Amino acid sequence: MVKSLGKVALDAATPKHAILASILYNELKKRGYEVEVLAREETQTLDLLKLFKIPYLETGKYGGATLEGKLEATIQQEIKILNHFKREGKPDVFWTHGNVSGVRVAYGLGIPIVYNNDTLHNEPVVKLTVPLTTKLVIPEAYKKREWSRYGIDLKEIIRFKGTEEVAWVKNLKINKEEIFREAKVKTGKLVVVRGSEHMACYSSKETLNLRKILRELSREATVMFLPRYKGEEKLSEGIKNVTVPKKTVFAAGFVGAADLVVGSGGTICKEATLQGTPTISFHFEDAVTKYLERKNFPIWYIPTINEVIKKSEKILRDPEKYRVDTSKKLKRMESPVPAVLKSIESVSEKLQT
Repeated sequence: MVKSLGKVALDAATPKHAILASILYNELKKRGYEVEVLAREETQTLDLLKLFKIPYLETGKYGGATLEGKLEATIQQEIKILNHFKREGKPDVFWTHGNVSGVRVAYGLGIPIVYNNDTLHNEPVVKLTVPLTTKLVIPEAYKKREWSRYGIDLKEIIRFKGTEEVAWVKNLKINKEEIFREAKVKTGKLVVVRGSEHMACYSSKETLNLRKILRELSREATVMFLPRYKGEEKLSEGIKNVTVPKKTVFAAGFVGAADLVVGSGGTICKEATLQGTPTISFHFEDAVTKYLERKNFPIWYIPTINEVIKKSEKILRDPEKYRVDTSKKLKRMESPVPAVLKSIESVSEKLQT
């Protein structure tokens, strides 16, 4: 029997965390680590872990839009994680992408924390997590000093030459015919629309009129609407040529095959533009989006609804004119996974000596 190199807990609190945790889970298991995934019920997080066949322990729920709800949910999750570690034993290393509950418990129990993050604009979370972190992995869109000012030593920050989405987009194989069939495309053109994360603590709470966007774009193409929050699917009711998946899908494949993606600037926009799909980001323009713009990926930040619709209609008149072959650029970009694995191994080895 092969001796375990140690136990690693992976903390997934959002759909993006679930994707990264799934990749790390398989890579760490191959290397001989004992691995467990702790997961919070939030939008499609648990559904994605099920989709990727990753075992997990549910440790809490999303706190919603209010500060009181967020704080209460955070405290409840801390207690669940603490009780789990008391029953099953502490992990040797704790990986996270910014879940405050997990970081607090790990730090309180003296567990080293390996943290990768690309959302410096989420300052409430950054303030509560970065100072407690052992190793931090960030994309080169940021300078180390932008993060070290929150209390982590510069030498404990590792930069990688890419974006986090490269981890699962770089070698993704797209079957356009199959995806168009699954998306029920009848017009020959596909647009994917995703709303803003307006309940997040860093959000301005302002968002565009999604129903108007769905209505206008459905006149030009088949629209696949991916709701972010429960009940949001009602925005598409009564609009022809709009499809809403009945179950959670791995969106990266759909946006890679689409003719246009309109989203809030988050993960789905980066997944799309990395694959060369024309992409409009309407909610915010973070450092990673600007980084991709500088590298001439097809992404535009447009914050007003009329301009979003105008630009979308222009692109949909000739989508191939705006699509970019990003294969060479993508090949040169790095995934954060090797840096995260190296950080986990480094921390784990120190514990063994």
